[in-house]
Amino acid sequence: MSSDHLETGTHRCPLCGTDAGVDSAKCPDCGLLRSLWSEYMASSAVGEACTVRFDRPYATPSRLATLRSPVADAVSIPAGPEIVAIADLPKRVFRIDVGRTPWRAIPSPSDLCGPVYASSSLYSTRYRIFRAEEETPIATVSYQFSEDNILIESGLSRWKTETNSFGPSHILYEGTDFTIVETVTGKFIVLGHGQPVIRGWVRSRTVTIESHPAKISVFATCLATGFLMRTLLNELAG
Repeated sequence: MSSDHLETGTHRCPLCGTDAGVDSAKCPDCGLLRSLWSEYMASSAVGEACTVRFDRPYATPSRLATLRSPVADAVSIPAGPEIVAIADLPKRVFRIDVGRTPWRAIPSPSDLCGPVYASSSLYSTRYRIFRAEEETPIATVSYQFSEDNILIESGLSRWKTETNSFGPSHILYEGTDFTIVETVTGKFIVLGHGQPVIRGWVRSRTVTIESHPAKISVFATCLATGFLMRTLLNELAG
């Protein structure tokens, strides 16, 4: 790996590896503020090398760029309740714990799996999310397999991730442009206004968000649900 990734005077973003040029205040790709670069490079200097995944499986061409600890555990993120989403396949629901509060995600009855997945009754591409024992869903989350997009709907509002063959994905949610950077190890970090706001990881049937501001818990929960749907459907397709 080139030492340019770790030198203080580099113009290459330490999070996604994009050449940001000399005068830019932030990375033009992932949006990480330049003022935070030294913090990333300092924490990454002692980390293990890993690979940022800029591809979207089954949907777009692959591009891998090797960096050193791009999802830096040492970077400070405002504290919020931990979110753990687990797929309960026999019941076809997702069990979600937001801190100590149990939430749930239930398949939408009008959108069961398409013909490709009809042989498996364990998967859905559209889930309604309920808080605790409430009867009205706070949001509906869909995963669009062909485009590899996550769609969040609440009332008349709709927000969708925009994937990029050559960089992180983005989603404009309630006026804030969030950038999602993922690694092949399953870790991910989400930036808002150029600063890290969500950090977590994806496992086979579990998504954990360990750090995020409490005020965006609904968004973080919807994102975890979308990641879990994508993982399950990619496992089935693979």
